[in-house]
Amino acid sequence: MLTGISNPQRDPNCAAEIYKFTNGKLSLVLDCISSDATAAICASAIGSAGGKYSCLITPLPKMPRDDVTSRLTFAYTGAGEPFSKGTREFPAVQEDYEFQKNFSSLAEALLAEGKLKAHPPSVRGGGLKGIPEGLQLMKEDKVSGQKLVYRVAETPK
Repeated sequence: MLTGISNPQRDPNCAAEIYKFTNGKLSLVLDCISSDATAAICASAIGSAGGKYSCLITPLPKMPRDDVTSRLTFAYTGAGEPFSKGTREFPAVQEDYEFQKNFSSLAEALLAEGKLKAHPPSVRGGGLKGIPEGLQLMKEDKVSGQKLVYRVAETPK
């Protein structure tokens, strides 16, 4: 979350705020929600020169701009090693590994400067047994701007 930027799900001016904050130069976007609605917000926030949009789900959400390239980001490829998920094998992706290295350094600097802030944790009770309730709250769109945290040690036996 960029400091000073509204919640994109709650503020219709969010894309315009991001565009202004980045001086119309935003060209790379990772959409962690990955819906048609958030892809449209991202499209409006990206500068007039176009850019690259990446999401976390398939099928890819509809990108309303032809000058923005869409792709899927599968976080595991950032490790730079091959992996398997279920019965599927995935090769190492050197480009994703290099991106992850660069992004990690940039994110660390932005966090240290206070320009990027993580969502505050919302520690919930019940340990692992509390997770289904948290998932239901997210499904009902009752969680926004916070990270739900469940402590394993608090799981009832």
